[in-house]
Amino acid sequence: MSGSRRRRSFRFFVPSLLSGLCALWLGESACHRDRDRDVDMDAGLTDLRPVRDLSVSVDAGDEADLCVVRDLSDSADLMSIDLAVPRDLAALPDLAAPLDLSLPPFDFSTPPDLTLPPFDFSTPPDLSRPPDLATPPDLATPPDLSVPPDLSTRPPCLRGTGWAAFRFKYSGSTSARVEALGLPDTSNFEAVPARATSFTDTLHGGGIEIASGNWILIRFSLVGLTTIRSATLSIYGRSYSTGSSGSFDAWSPLYGSIKSPTNSLSNAWPYSWSSVDYTSNVRIGDAPGLTGIRLYAGPSSNDLVINTVELCLDAS
Repeated sequence: MSGSRRRRSFRFFVPSLLSGLCALWLGESACHRDRDRDVDMDAGLTDLRPVRDLSVSVDAGDEADLCVVRDLSDSADLMSIDLAVPRDLAALPDLAAPLDLSLPPFDFSTPPDLTLPPFDFSTPPDLSRPPDLATPPDLATPPDLSVPPDLSTRPPCLRGTGWAAFRFKYSGSTSARVEALGLPDTSNFEAVPARATSFTDTLHGGGIEIASGNWILIRFSLVGLTTIRSATLSIYGRSYSTGSSGSFDAWSPLYGSIKSPTNSLSNAWPYSWSSVDYTSNVRIGDAPGLTGIRLYAGPSSNDLVINTVELCLDAS
């Protein structure tokens, strides 16, 4: 009885064992096929997914359990999974900004070729007022027409152009009576005969007689003047000779004599004026101690009655 039971049990065991081995083989084949399909679909991304835990609890009696993967919903299992970025996906050194791509220090200084040239604000020549529109020179006020600021305070001349530097007259004596003195510096002015003489010819107006080498000494100063354009020296009188006319000689210690024309003063009456251009004998900068005139009688008579003497200056 026991022998037949053993044989019957063996007869059932062998087919079950074969069935289990067959099922195991078929299950693994199916799992391999599914896994290969997943690999094909996720080609190139396998290393981005969590590594599958291939440890499967296989129950030989259940074919479906052979394909079951461990349930990852369990928090304990999730903690065991390495979710860190795989080493090969970390930022690679060669992906960093290369040194040769970094910006060089910027030079904020303006390059020389970009600097602005100095701008010339002057009016271009072609835009300026053309020369023909300028005031013609002949319309400008000539210098000799300009009025000196102090002309109103200077005495006018009786002879010549300008103002009277000095004018003196003899009337009843041999002492000169000053009628006009327009010089800026009058400190050393004087007019006296060098030697004794007399006042004469009273009937015809009168004056002092200059003859026989006598002269009238006249001192003056040009200090304070900056320009002398002209000078005129004049004598009012007559020749005191019954036989001839006369003239005068104005001598300067600096520049010498300037003489009136011979017989320029008649011996007849009334008295007349005789004048000379004296510009060359009065100059800016003349020393006051040497600025003066010795007034002599000249030919033909060499004898004069002098009533009035005047020096007229066109000066400022």
